[in-house]
Amino acid sequence: MSAAITEAIVREQLKAMGSDAFDIGVLRQNGRMLLRERWGEQQIIAAVAWLKHENARGAHIFVRPHGEHALSLIDDLTAEAVVTMEASGFEPAVLVETSPGNFQAWLNHGRVLNRELSTRVARELARRFGGDPSSADMAWALHAASRGLSEQEIEAEILHARDLSKKGGIRQQLEYARRTAEKAAARTQPLHP
Repeated sequence: MSAAITEAIVREQLKAMGSDAFDIGVLRQNGRMLLRERWGEQQIIAAVAWLKHENARGAHIFVRPHGEHALSLIDDLTAEAVVTMEASGFEPAVLVETSPGNFQAWLNHGRVLNRELSTRVARELARRFGGDPSSADMAWALHAASRGLSEQEIEAEILHARDLSKKGGIRQQLEYARRTAEKAAARTQPLHP
C-alpha cells in the first residue's frame, strides 16, 4: 500500500476516533508492548513508516484515544457479529479488520464515560455481540502498567474495582486478576520520546 493511501487511512481513523491525543502500542512477537502516550496526529503520521516496519516484522499495532473518552472497543468480532451490531443500532465509529474475518469495532457513546463504566459497557457489548469481554480488562491493565502501576497494584484494582462475579468463585476471580496483572506487567515496556 502506498504511503499516501496509508496516511489517508490513518488520518480518517484518527478523525473518526475524535480525540486530540492517542496512545500507540506496538506488541512485538516476543510479547513486549512498546507504548507511546499522548501522541497527536502529526506525531503518528511521522511514525507511520516505523509502525509499518514493526507490523511487517510481525508486531501488532494498537491505537486508542488517550485518557477517558467516548469510545468503547469491542474486539474479536466476526463479520456476522458486525452486521448484527449494526442492525441493532450500533454503528461503529471505526471498524478495523485486524486479520481475515476478525474485526475490532470502536463505538461512540456521544459522551465521555469514566473508566469503570467504560469497561463495564465494553464488556457487556462484547458479551452481546460475541466479542472478547476480557479485552476490556486487559486494555485497562496494559494502560495501568504502562503508567507505572505494579503488578500487585493492578491485581488489587481488578479485584476491587471490577465485577468479576461471572468469572466464578473467589478462587477463580483471584486467579483471573493475578493472570491479567501478570500479563500486563510482562507485556508493557514504556517508551519515552
